[in-house]
Amino acid sequence: MGVRRTALEFEGQYVQIPNAWLRDKRLSRRARGLLAEIMSHRVGWHVTTRTLASAGPEGRDAVRTALGELVAFGYLRRAQGR
Repeated sequence: MGVRRTALEFEGQYVQIPNAWLRDKRLSRRARGLLAEIMSHRVGWHVTTRTLASAGPEGRDAVRTALGELVAFGYLRRAQGR
């Protein structure tokens, strides 16, 4: 599964993340941190679960679980291409 970041209206030279996103108690701290990492990249940035896992101390399963939380609560959308 890959993740593709899309443009948002509040973008600039730095990352802006709404406080509500980082304070959403439905998400684990791991999922919130991963959301912040994803948002720090440019629009159109694409990465795989494997790449995200290799960029930090969490393993593949932990990253997949965090991505699953983000999908479940509407922060990410999964799209499979061919």
